[in-house]
Amino acid sequence: MTDVYYYWHLLKNVLDITKHANKKAIREAWWPFIFIKNQNNWDRAICEMKKVGGQEVTDYIQALDRTKFSAFKLPGSRYGHNSSGIVESQNGHIRELREMGIIELMDALWTRTSRKRQVTYENAIK
Repeated sequence: MTDVYYYWHLLKNVLDITKHANKKAIREAWWPFIFIKNQNNWDRAICEMKKVGGQEVTDYIQALDRTKFSAFKLPGSRYGHNSSGIVESQNGHIRELREMGIIELMDALWTRTSRKRQVTYENAIK
C-alpha cells in the first residue's frame, strides 16, 4: 500500500500561502499537478502556478514528495480515483467510531452495515 497526500489538504496549504492572490486561478492551476503524466507538463504547471501564486507557492510544491501525490511519480495506479478522497469520505462517515478500540470499532461497523443493508432490503421488497 502506498501512502499518498490528501490533495485537498495540499490545496488548502497552497491557498493559505497565497493570502492575497486570485484563489480561483490558483485552484485551476493546482489540479494539473495531480494528473500530470510527465516532467515537461510538470515544468509547464510550475510556470503557470508561479504566475498566479508566486515563488513561495512554487517552492512549497517543489518541496513536496511527488511520489505521494502526482500521477507521473506516484507508484501504482489510482484506478480512476483520487483514493485519498475516498478515504477522507469514509473517515467522515465513521467519525464518531474512530475513537473506539479495534474490537469495538469492528463490531460497530458490522452493526451499522448490517442495519443499513436490512433497511435497503426492506425498502426494496415494499
